[in-house]
Amino acid sequence: MSTPTQTQQQTEQEPGSDAVGGAGVNSEIAGRKLFFLHPPAWIREEFVYGMVRLGYKTYTTEESRGLRKLVSLYPGSLLFANVDKGPKGFDWLKVLSSMNDLFREKDIRLGILSEDNRKDTIKRYLSAVSAPCGYIVMSSGRKEIAARITTQAARQKARGRRTQVRARCFDGSATVNVKYAGDHHAGRVLDISGVGAACVIPSLDDRLRKDDWVSDIQLKLNSRICTVSGRVVGVRTESEKTLVLLFDEARSDSVEEKIYSFVQETIQRNFERAMS
Repeated sequence: MSTPTQTQQQTEQEPGSDAVGGAGVNSEIAGRKLFFLHPPAWIREEFVYGMVRLGYKTYTTEESRGLRKLVSLYPGSLLFANVDKGPKGFDWLKVLSSMNDLFREKDIRLGILSEDNRKDTIKRYLSAVSAPCGYIVMSSGRKEIAARITTQAARQKARGRRTQVRARCFDGSATVNVKYAGDHHAGRVLDISGVGAACVIPSLDDRLRKDDWVSDIQLKLNSRICTVSGRVVGVRTESEKTLVLLFDEARSDSVEEKIYSFVQETIQRNFERAMS
């Protein structure tokens, strides 16, 4: 699998949301979102997952005609456009060069992806299009391509201070069932990352406190069911009482895969909802 090396991370604390990009937010802190337009299957199915695990908010889209909307909604992003694909008659060179001013205004860092390695083609793009992330030839090996993309993401400080991608959960897509003091307590997950979650569990409002340990936490993440243990590391009192849980590091690989896959799937769905 062509994904970056995975490392154990800590919980994320970041402003903003999954739905709308952060105009005016300091990218040194909040990082930059990564978008791939018309990526090959291995990037969509493997590489993006690895980037999410490393703390990069990473998305894919096949809607090249919605490029201006994407740029407006998500200023400060990194955008990798596969110029070998697109709707019939779509002129990537013309479209991208016409958006140079908008890219600068919205602080978009563009990268070109193509299997065309001819020097005249590369020169034509780089002379007409503002592409700080360069022209990446996709006919190279996957490891080399992945390394070039991750190098650009690091160079542009796309992760910021974020160490985990947090997915906000809507439409009841994530629920929680906690076994505590012999009883089962049902609730819902408001947001989740690879290392923790914020949950609303009404029947435990007056029972769980900060630093309490919970040994049996069952998460239902769409069709995925996994069990973890963890500690209450915070209690938020907003419109309803919210318990912030930090998962025990002793988790199986299958549990980690389920959680990170759900995070990737959820932030992608939230992005598509914002673009619709």
